[in-house]
Amino acid sequence: MEDLRIALRNLMQEMLLKKNLSSDEEFQHWWIDEGNERRYFALQGRLEELEEEERRRSLLSFSYLTEALEDLNGSSEEEGKKA
Repeated sequence: MEDLRIALRNLMQEMLLKKNLSSDEEFQHWWIDEGNERRYFALQGRLEELEEEERRRSLLSFSYLTEALEDLNGSSEEEGKKA
C-alpha cells in the first residue's frame, strides 16, 4: 500500500510541475494523451480498494475478539453460578 501512496505522490508532484511549467496544450497532452490521467485514477482506485480491505479485516478481527471475550465472560459467569 505504501508503494501505491508513493507512486500517487510522485505522479501528483509531476503533474504540478508539468502544470506550472507547460502550456495548457502540453499539459493536456501529457495528462490525457500519455495516459497519466488513467494511471492516476487506476492507482487511486487500487489504493482505495486496499484500504477498504484493511478496514474490513480490522473490523472482522475486532468482531472476532469481541465475540471471544463475550464467550469467555459467559463461560466464567456460568462457572461462577455452578460453584
